[in-house]
Amino acid sequence: MDEKNNVLVTSGEFYGKSIKTAVFYDKKGKPDTLEIEASGRASFVGEIVTAKVQNIVKQINAAFLDLGNGRRAFLPLAPRMRILYTHKFSGGSELHQGDEIAVEIIRDPLKTKDAAASNILTFHGAYCMMEINGKGISASKKLSKKKKEELKTFAAQIASEGMMFD
Repeated sequence: MDEKNNVLVTSGEFYGKSIKTAVFYDKKGKPDTLEIEASGRASFVGEIVTAKVQNIVKQINAAFLDLGNGRRAFLPLAPRMRILYTHKFSGGSELHQGDEIAVEIIRDPLKTKDAAASNILTFHGAYCMMEINGKGISASKKLSKKKKEELKTFAAQIASEGMMFD
């Protein structure tokens, strides 16, 4: 095999999903590396986005959101739910049509169902996790008690109202 032909790319289906495979060969012509890539759209789970409230349906306690670029999401609502507004167009404390809010995508759209969103925003780091409107800040179980205490002290200094250390 010469240098020009050291890769073989194929595409097909695997358990109903479209995939592409690439086999890379070494200089002696022996398979060296196999890469597999799922084709299609990427997952939006974990994305934190600004969404515009399109409609609120009180009968099912939910809001339908416009994420932009033709994407939509469903946000279940709860009493006394804390919302992080990026732009509030209406007065009062309740969520209204037209308000812009920050949400995290927790489930991708599936067939005719919109993506699911949450008002709890999660930020992950190497040794801790912070949830805005959620449980607060949690430390990795891999950290020693001393390191957890240092992190707890630091978090207490910078934490805003409503945040807790877990």
